[in-house]
Parts: sequence; structure tokens; C-alpha cells
Amino acid sequence: MTAHRQNRLNLALWGCVLVLVVTVAVLSYLQRSHIAWYFHPLRKNAHRMPVDRLPSMRPPGDWSRCTLGALEFDLPASLQADQPPTIDTRLSGLLTFESKTLRLSVFLPRDATSFIRSHNAALPPGLRESSDSLTALQVRAYQADGSDFGWSMSRAELQSHASLVSYKTFACSRSARTVEHRSDEELEGLLLVLNAKSAVFEWRAKDDGIFGTLIFESPPGKLDLPTVRAICTSLACNGTTYPKELSKQQLTSIRDAMQIEPVPPK
Repeated sequence: MTAHRQNRLNLALWGCVLVLVVTVAVLSYLQRSHIAWYFHPLRKNAHRMPVDRLPSMRPPGDWSRCTLGALEFDLPASLQADQPPTIDTRLSGLLTFESKTLRLSVFLPRDATSFIRSHNAALPPGLRESSDSLTALQVRAYQADGSDFGWSMSRAELQSHASLVSYKTFACSRSARTVEHRSDEELEGLLLVLNAKSAVFEWRAKDDGIFGTLIFESPPGKLDLPTVRAICTSLACNGTTYPKELSKQQLTSIRDAMQIEPVPPK
């Protein structure tokens, strides 16, 4: 091979290398957001949590309808208490029903307007235009997984995916073992089963304007989930809210006005 021919071959090879480098540089620039997100620890640590529908089947036995302030919910015979709910003065707005096998703590409903305003202001950019309710967003976040990422995503799709995974880090409980979702004309809510002995039902009115919480605990052992689900699916609110701080006298008045009646037929 002559020197001239060798030089031409070297130039061709260097030209190919240059084209390859430029191509990689251009692709890396165009895909820089995808590459950054692919290696992001949030994506790697985001794992899907299935969200099931909260079943509305009531276990057999004696049940009654309890009206407590603005709330109505069904109670099993064991919680139709020989004694009224106790008042926890350490936490405002909390009344607790207790039997040998189940403790139910009821936080009275509060106005959620200021919370929703601050929550929406803190949403990642890809979720700020979402029309989903807060609970619906949480359901999507629980179901989000880092493996949902794809190199073929558009920038808008990537931003939506990354925003949902980022939202998952502060809107979803890391302690939840299972999540069940209630959504109907009355309200929306998530039942978070934390362990064998405890669960939390976080509920909101359909317009997100009111929120409240039920806490379930089983001091002696395993939580009776069918009973927990029946209480959660029976919950209704008449739209009244209570101040953040309630005096013991105010809570006592609400407790004393509580009514226990037979469950109305369906």
C-alpha cells in the first residue's frame, strides 16, 4: 500500500470517528434530560405499590349507625360501647372508641382549603396542570414505578413521569404495606394498612374542601380488616368542619350529642 493511499485511508477513518463523536454528542445533548433521569436515584428507588378498590362488604354481626358531630359511620357491636368515646386532650379533635380487640380514633373533619393551596403550590411542574383530585394524584403516585421510564418518551411525557415519581417521595407513605382506595359520590379516601396491628384511613370530600382521618389499632394482635373496611366504606360527612383547636368542653358537647341507631336498610 502506497503512502498516499494509507493517508487517504487514515483520513477516512478519522472522518468516521469524527462523525461518530459528533453524532454521540448531538444525541447526548438531545437526550440529556433522559440520561440525567435514567441515572437519578429517585427513579431507581421508586417502586410500584398496587392500589386496590376498597371493598364495601359488611361482616356478619350486630352493627349500628353512629352519628358523631358531622360524621356518620357504622360500628360493630363491640364498639357501640358500654361507655362513650374518650377524649384525647393531647390531640385536638380526636375521640376514641375502644373494645378489647379494636381501637378506633376519629379525627373530626377540618377545612382543607389552606392545605390544598399550599399542596398545589408545592407540586412538581409536570403535575401542576393536572385536573386530578389530591387523592387521585396519590393513587397515581403509589402506582408509579421507575421502570415506567422509556427512552422514546417525549419531553412532556418525561416531565410528567419524573414529576410523579418526585411527588411519590413526599405524598406516599413508605410505611404502608397495602393501599386500598375508596371513591364514590360521598368522598374519596385511602386505607393504608401499616402493619398487622394498625391502619389509617385518610379521607377527603370530593371537592377536596374537607378532610379527616380514622386510625385503627388492635392492641392484642391482628387487625380485623373486614371490620376496618366496613367502617371506612360507611363513613359520610354532612359538610360541617371544625376548628383546628377544640376545647375539651367543645369535644365533650360533641360526644354527648352522639347518637347510636340501627343501620338503615339498603
